[in-house]
Amino acid sequence: MTAFADARIAALKAGLQVKPEQEKNWPALEAALRDAAKARIARMAEWREKAPAPFETDPLGALQRRAHYMTARAGELEKLAAAAKPLYDSLDEAQRRRFGALVKAAIEARMRHMGGMGHMGPGGFDAGPD
Repeated sequence: MTAFADARIAALKAGLQVKPEQEKNWPALEAALRDAAKARIARMAEWREKAPAPFETDPLGALQRRAHYMTARAGELEKLAAAAKPLYDSLDEAQRRRFGALVKAAIEARMRHMGGMGHMGPGGFDAGPD
């Protein structure tokens, strides 16, 4: 999973065609992206360890687990947005369009990977880590 994260980060930088004067703003975003990837890997490992048995039906537990994962993810996204802002502010219009398209494509790919609406837990509740 780390190798895929590295590839996505490299693809974002290549797709943006970061200019020399923008380079100073890249390390903060790259670090935030790497931190988010590490956190996601840890959440997925935790979810696998704590996942209920396949036929267990605990809708309240599923909702509580999902709330836990969403809260963690919200904090990561806030850090990511803060780290991205200096770079984004330095981008020209073409780079901003590419940034938006690349982020949208990454989100859509992740949603496809997760089956459209995330990992569905018992009873149809979305209880997965992301």
